Amino acid sequence: MNRNTGTGNNPAGVADNPFPNQWAWQIGAITLRGQRVPVKLHFLLPIFWVLSLLSGLAYGGTYIGFRFIVDVLILFMTVFIHEMGHSLAAIQYSGKCHCITLWPLGGFAEVTHEKGPKEDLWVSFAGPLTHIPMCAIWYGIVAAVVKRPFNIMGKQSFKF
Repeated sequence: MNRNTGTGNNPAGVADNPFPNQWAWQIGAITLRGQRVPVKLHFLLPIFWVLSLLSGLAYGGTYIGFRFIVDVLILFMTVFIHEMGHSLAAIQYSGKCHCITLWPLGGFAEVTHEKGPKEDLWVSFAGPLTHIPMCAIWYGIVAAVVKRPFNIMGKQSFKF
């Protein structure tokens, strides 16, 4: 989400209490180009991780390891880096990132900037553009764990 047109007495234009942040806890902060950005975790995300890992128990030990790598590490880092892309682009255009919230449906970067629609487009595209290098990195991690992660036809064929 690029611009938040909040109501109330908030001069920055950020919504007073956007939904994902209502049930999120701050787990840390990062510094992006000299700007401190709080990172929050929605309470449902750890529950999703636990359920995902429990579902892996039905398939055995190596499968639970695979579920941990895919659902916890890769998905979490992909969403986090994606939101950092939006945040960095907003900061590039003299904006501000108020926080990044991670939750089961993805991420939510609360950013504002005073530029126009062209810059809005770049802030919007910055998140998805981070997926280009991440694709190769994540594939390498999965390939290191499983013997044959994907065949040439694009079908998944996991062999542990």
